[in-house]
Amino acid sequence: MDCRVGVRLHRRTNLPQQTARGLTGYGDSRLVPLIPHIRLAKTGLPVWMLGLGADRLRADMNRLLAMLFHQGVLDEQFLQLQQLQDESSPNFVSEVVNIYFHESEKLLKNLRELLMDREFSDYKKMGTHLNQFMGSSSSIGAKRIRNVCVAFRAASEHNKPCWVSQCLRALEVLEHEYCYLKNKLHELFQIEQQRVLAAGVRYPMQNN
Repeated sequence: MDCRVGVRLHRRTNLPQQTARGLTGYGDSRLVPLIPHIRLAKTGLPVWMLGLGADRLRADMNRLLAMLFHQGVLDEQFLQLQQLQDESSPNFVSEVVNIYFHESEKLLKNLRELLMDREFSDYKKMGTHLNQFMGSSSSIGAKRIRNVCVAFRAASEHNKPCWVSQCLRALEVLEHEYCYLKNKLHELFQIEQQRVLAAGVRYPMQNN
């Protein structure tokens, strides 16, 4: 499923030779003179600025997560997933979530194929797919998707042809919620990758 939409990307600032725009990166137009022969990291940023970048990106992550919790998109299970991530498995959360995305797209495809069949009558199979979707969504803290699955399953349990149209509408809502979650979590992981890069170059740099 193509869920690509215009998402806000956090790009590293490209500094000109003599000046750099505001340190915050949020529209501050003041020009800051650079010190001649300042030590640069591999990112092109002065080493002394990297801590500021990492802190800003962490704040961006926290704001995005707070928004997703406020909207009911995620619940505390996602935080528990984050707590399992450590130095030995730095990509644990993104790997688990990507497996979830892969399996979810197969389930969504199967659900749509069932409902588009003119002779559709296998409500039991639909319920099985929805139960799988509910379980996997609960395991990563995708609260709003789980709730949509519950409503979808309730509509499918009527087992009447006239309810197929309602199931199709429920599927459209489910697909919309899935794409919203996928885009937001991809954005979160992009910020996290950039934060790790910014934080990682705090360590002594090797001379070229």
